[in-house]
Amino acid sequence: MIWLILACTSPETTAEDTEYPYVIQQDSTVADIDFEALAEHFTSVLPEIRSYSVKPYIDSYLQLIEQSDGYCPTWSINQEGQQFWNDYCQTSTGHQFEGTALAPLVFDNVSNEYGQTYSGHALWGFGRIDALNGSMISLNGSTQYIKGFDQNGGEFISSYIEQGHRYSIDGTTTFGPSPNLSSYIYRTATDHRYVHLNGLYTTAMGIMLLEDVILANFEHMGCHLEPSGSISFFLPEVGWIDFTLDGPTGEEIQQLTAECDGCISAYLKGVPIGEICIDFVSLLDWEEDPFE
Repeated sequence: MIWLILACTSPETTAEDTEYPYVIQQDSTVADIDFEALAEHFTSVLPEIRSYSVKPYIDSYLQLIEQSDGYCPTWSINQEGQQFWNDYCQTSTGHQFEGTALAPLVFDNVSNEYGQTYSGHALWGFGRIDALNGSMISLNGSTQYIKGFDQNGGEFISSYIEQGHRYSIDGTTTFGPSPNLSSYIYRTATDHRYVHLNGLYTTAMGIMLLEDVILANFEHMGCHLEPSGSISFFLPEVGWIDFTLDGPTGEEIQQLTAECDGCISAYLKGVPIGEICIDFVSLLDWEEDPFE
């Protein structure tokens, strides 16, 4: 098992348990696309994705694993020397464990060669824990949350979660299923900001695929209006629509180009079909906590 380390209220899933087919509709046309509604949707969804926090999933697991009683669940050591539990059991007080999970990996003021110091947790497991009061955590792979500082006073948060985790507090509301999402968020001591997103996120209109979507407002960057990377969006009645992003990258990072204007070109089945204009700057708009 490879832990992902470095490169908070969790919103309820906007389209709970909605299943969309991953097929392209052969008879779809540009007329089936409401570009204005799509632009408004992107503008609202992107900050929602940035603010999605995995920390409540981790906190729920850390609280519920404390319900173990020494007999349930059964703990062992794997070939890599990692402690894990693998069981289907009930504790003497009635809490239920089923499945398997590694012991939480704890980072407590860890320092690395890059001058960063960070704390947090990483989890891996497939199974669930049910408490008597209705609280529940269902694990479906890996999740990680790390927060720290660099030697220049900048603050960063690195998080990752695989699709399908769920949790409930007191059995009143179930949150999830989680998206497949990774994020790296950085703020300098002078309040310049950087957001890097990857993932597959279900929305009320469809599914958004983000690949290395990076937006920053550092002084040396030529354009702050549009990220680099790529976005694809699945509309159930249309199929996958691909969007090109014109934010600065590589050797051109300091250049201001006419294409970096917040308007992105759309392609259906490889054919250009128009563009939509999005307020990408909202990705960098938060006060104290990027997961507000």
